[in-house]
Amino acid sequence: MGGTAGHVVRRKTHRNLGLIDSALDTIINPRRAFSRVAEHPRILPPLLFVVIATLVMYIALGSAFETRLLEALERAGIEATPRLVWLVLGLGGVFGLVQVVVFTLVAGLITHAVARLLGGSADAHCSVACYALAMIPSGFKAITVAVLAFLLGAENVPLTTGGVYSGGALLTLFDPFSLWAALLLGMGLAKIHGLSIVRAFGISFSIFVVGWAMSAALTAAQGALV
Repeated sequence: MGGTAGHVVRRKTHRNLGLIDSALDTIINPRRAFSRVAEHPRILPPLLFVVIATLVMYIALGSAFETRLLEALERAGIEATPRLVWLVLGLGGVFGLVQVVVFTLVAGLITHAVARLLGGSADAHCSVACYALAMIPSGFKAITVAVLAFLLGAENVPLTTGGVYSGGALLTLFDPFSLWAALLLGMGLAKIHGLSIVRAFGISFSIFVVGWAMSAALTAAQGALV
C-alpha cells in the first residue's frame, strides 16, 4: 500500500509539471523547479512557453518587421507585392521559432558536455531540461517586448528600431533577463549535476558571455546592413 501510494504521488507530481508551472516556479521557487527537473526531466513545457512567448512577440512587432522589409525591398529594387511580403515575414517567423528550439537543444547539450567534463553526474536529458527551464526568462522578455509594442507601438520598441544599432545595442543585449537566465542555469547545474557553486556558476556565466558576444556580433552585422 505504501509503495503504491508513493507511486501515485510521484505520478501526480509529474503531471503537475506543466507549461504554467514551469514558468511560475522560476519566479516563485526556482530551487523547487530544478528539484522537479532532477526527478522528472521534461524539456517540452519550458521550451513551449518560450516558443509561444516568442510567437506573441513576433505578432506584436509585425508592423515594424513589415516596415523594415519594405525598405529593404525598395533599396533592392524588388516590387513589394502583398504575397511576397507575407511570404518573407512568414518564413522569417518560422525560422525564428525553429532557431529558438535548435539553439535550446544544442546549447543544452553543450552545457551537458561541459558539466560532465567538470565532474557532473546527470544525463543529457536532465541537462537539456535544466537548460530549457533556465531559458524561461527569455520568454518573459518576449512577453515584455510584446506588451511594450502594444502600448507604445512596434516602431517605438528599441529592440526592433534603428536606435538599437546606434548606441543601445550594449544595453539591449546585456539585459536583466539574460542575467536571470544565467543565475537560473547556475542553480540548476548545481542541483542536477551536484557541482559546486563555483563550477556551476562558472559554466553558466561563461555560456552567458559567449552567447552575449555572439548576439552583439550579430547585432553589429545587422546594423551595418540596415
